[in-house]
Amino acid sequence: IGGDMFIDDWGPPILVMKTIGLAQSMKIKTIIWGQSFWECKDIKVQKRIIHILKNCDCILTRDKDSVEYLSSMGINDNVTLTADAAFLMESNQDVIDIEMFNSSKLIVGFNGSPIFSSFMDKSSQKVLIQSFISFLQKLIDEQGAFIILIPHDSYPAPNERGFVYEINHRIDRPTSTLIPPVGLTAPQIKGYIKYCDYFI
Repeated sequence: IGGDMFIDDWGPPILVMKTIGLAQSMKIKTIIWGQSFWECKDIKVQKRIIHILKNCDCILTRDKDSVEYLSSMGINDNVTLTADAAFLMESNQDVIDIEMFNSSKLIVGFNGSPIFSSFMDKSSQKVLIQSFISFLQKLIDEQGAFIILIPHDSYPAPNERGFVYEINHRIDRPTSTLIPPVGLTAPQIKGYIKYCDYFI
């Protein structure tokens, strides 16, 4: 359910391939919900994933690009375009200290991730990260904003939380930023997002 687990941008998706492969070998129905798909870098991984997807009973994908990619691989009959499950999930705000937001006229969520580093050189990365920092500092200093720094994901390999900690440290506005605690459920993270006036 959810995410982009059938790609190899940060290594072969061994766990999901073995799990679904085992289920299919046992004749258990397999359903993939809310995934995105694109071409893998490793042709062997690509072939294995295509085999799994062709034998999947139902694939509910969340974007048109994925539908087109799957179609180009000859996977059509078991594919349906549907809403991302995240939009249907109820939020949970029980763990949030509302008082810390009350004095802010503007609450902005920033969904940070180092994944972009795979698509640009180091000098461009530095420019992009500094632009994030300058923009968020400007929101705080000129608009009185409170910034919630939410890691893009906690799995798999990229250091998502480390990335937002670095951004937070370099923003250097400790009373105007927050990183949600480790171990929250998806509905609890959505609870933070629900408080945001804008979410980047």
